[in-house]
Amino acid sequence: MVMHEPRDLLQMGTELFSARLAAVTDSQWTAPTPCADWNVLDLVNHVVTGNQLAICLLGADAFDVHEPRAPQDVGSP
Repeated sequence: MVMHEPRDLLQMGTELFSARLAAVTDSQWTAPTPCADWNVLDLVNHVVTGNQLAICLLGADAFDVHEPRAPQDVGSP
């Protein structure tokens, strides 16, 4: 079994999630998700906030972090 460092796992997950986000169209941001109270933007904001917390816990110097966007701005052009 291959063991990955937490920073590597976060980086891989971020890259996969970014690829998914690139496919989201403007009209899909308000689409429902399996969580009844959340739309796509709510879910993305949740993931981004969690990733920002993980980056802080793991040490931001290990990531290529430039200007983080506020979670509520993720779906904004």
